Amino acid sequence: MAQGNPNFAKLFKTVTSDNGSEFASLSEALHNISDVYFTHPYSSWERGTNENHNGLLRRYLLKGKSLKDYSDNQIQRFT
Repeated sequence: MAQGNPNFAKLFKTVTSDNGSEFASLSEALHNISDVYFTHPYSSWERGTNENHNGLLRRYLLKGKSLKDYSDNQIQRFT
């Protein structure tokens, strides 16, 4: 991820994620690249921008429906 893009540290000075197991090694992966912060459980307001984007995408991407059900062109129009 970050190692493949020389501009990653310029684009993402900080990364904020939740405490899901999928992010367990995020701090290690971004060590000396970007600062990593973890939110408290059940505190969605700590990731306001992310939650806002999720709400905007939910207008088009139905919850529980796979992204495989959408074409690349459709997804591009959603963003």
